[in-house]
Order: sequence, then C-alpha cells, then structure tokens
Amino acid sequence: MDAQPMTMGIVGLGMWGENRMKSVLSKAAQVRVKSCYHYKPEKAKAFAEKWNLEIAPTYEDMLADPEIEGVFIFTANYLHPEQTVTAAEAGKHAYLTKPIADTVAEAREMEAACEKAGVLCYVDHGSSTANGTFRMKWVIDQGLIGDVIMAEAQQSSGWGLRLTGEEWRAHARTCPGGALIQVGCYNTATLYLLFGQAKRVTAFNRNDYTPHDIDDACMLLVEYPNGTIACVSSSYAVAVNTSYYRLYGSKGNLFANPRYQERGLRLITADTWKYREPEIPDDVRGPDKLDEFVHCARTGDTPVNSAELATQAVAIVNAALKSAQENRPVELTEILEQ
Repeated sequence: MDAQPMTMGIVGLGMWGENRMKSVLSKAAQVRVKSCYHYKPEKAKAFAEKWNLEIAPTYEDMLADPEIEGVFIFTANYLHPEQTVTAAEAGKHAYLTKPIADTVAEAREMEAACEKAGVLCYVDHGSSTANGTFRMKWVIDQGLIGDVIMAEAQQSSGWGLRLTGEEWRAHARTCPGGALIQVGCYNTATLYLLFGQAKRVTAFNRNDYTPHDIDDACMLLVEYPNGTIACVSSSYAVAVNTSYYRLYGSKGNLFANPRYQERGLRLITADTWKYREPEIPDDVRGPDKLDEFVHCARTGDTPVNSAELATQAVAIVNAALKSAQENRPVELTEILEQ
C-alpha cells in the first residue's frame, strides 16, 4: 500500500455511494474522501454531515480543487461517460462501479480521454479481483482440469422485483440489458480474465416478471477462440441471490464461487471421482481494489480492473442485445470495431 492516502471526491450519493462509504471508504487507509457533490443540495448536505465531508457546489468545483486527486463515480451507468471524461480533462483519476458504460463506443471514449490526460480509469468489477477468481485461474493454468471444454457462469438477484419504475435501473433506455448489464457483467469480466476476448455471442432474453421494460432474464452462449463455450445466465427476478462458476474440463471439473475469498472451490478429477478443495499456494490471491487503484494511479501500471477489461465485459452485453434482437449469433468484432 502507498504510504500517503489519495485524496478523493465522491459523486453518486445514493444506495451505492452510501454502501461504499459505510463498508469501505470511511475506514480505508488508502484514500481520504474530502468532498462530495449531488445535484440536490439537501442530499449533499445530509451525506456530508453524516460522513464529515466538504460539499462541492458543482461537480466542476470539486474537480477544480487542487487537493483532489481522483473521484469515486457511483452514479447511474449512463452518467459514467460524461463524468469520467470531465474528470480526465481536469487531470483527475476515476474510480467507477461496473459497468464502465452502456456501450463500447462510450467506453472507448472514456478510455481515450483518460489516456490522453495521463490518468487512470478504474472500473470495479467486483469478483474480477477476488481471491477465488485468481485461484480458479491458477487451477486452469496448472492444467488440473485439462482443456476447459465448457463453462457455466451464473449471477442473479431479485433487485428487479423491488423496482418501482422511478429508478433508472427500471428502464431499457437507461439500463439496456437489465439483469445482464447490472449483474451479468460480473461474469463477462471474469470470463475475459480466464479465457481472453470472446469470439461470438448468441443470446436469449425475456421480460416476464419485472413490471417494467428491462430484461429480467438473459442467457448467452459465448464462444472463445480457445474452444471453450460458456453459458452465461443472469436474472433480476429470482427469489435467492445466486453466484457461481462451473468449469468442465478434459481431466476434471471445477465448481467455484469467487465471492468467497478463501474457499468456495471444489475440484473433481477422473482419477478419484471425489470432490476436494484444490491445494493452492497461499500467495495466489487477487489485489485489494483500493490498493490497486492508488498504486496504478501513481505509477502508471495497468490494473486488473482496467478500462480494457471493462470494455470487453460490456462488449459481450452489447453483442447479446444485438443477438437477441436480430435472432442470430453476433461476432464480437462487430461490436468492438464499430
């Protein structure tokens, strides 16, 4: 960890901003949150008083503060592009929640702006830096399950059933893909770390349970150049939150839940036909996200949670929407080369 904490501002003071301040940022040694901004003054005042922060009259005022080195952007997905580009033009690093944006074109614009300004665009994809993900990749790289023939990736929640219709998450215009872009992108980012850039996507979606116009269930078949075929499924309307990965290989299978940091992996191979916890070195673990953000912002190193990883994750979402709409497989190059 860098010795000197990074001074940050924060925008997006709703559910996620409150969650991050309570669970992580108010206790973190890596960063010091100095100021906050919200377009509703009363919202900013309440947040600032609760967390002992300064209030920035405007977003631009926050970015003009010479002490501010970066900004936590915990706003709606569709606001990420403008806010990130504005931060970059002010010479500030950006730490965003997933997804990076709604489209690949917007993601590329954000990445280019940050690269031009020499600042970091960091996109928190949750399980991509989890110890479980790094342990899962170690099992693959060591050849313990052989060639990965098939994979299953599931991430679902019941958030869609709680939406009233007033939220940006409730509408396809501001949340295209619904469950897929909100929770399924955890999986698409992790699969990029495991198998690289996808080749082709075939998708099916439906809207049967949420009373709004977002997809509440999505299922994709994602083909990778190494031959792996992955089934990625996500829902916004299940009763119990669900998250897992299942990898089926030529020598064995691996069942994993990367959200469990130390355990959650079960290996079965043809020589024993018994499930067991794979023996993995203790140093196989993912980076702390704040450590990684501060280090890479100050050194120029590339983080795991890079803008490129985030762009690849949203490219699969965009390909899936196109596939479901046009009822055909979509090559990822169609999306990435637009």
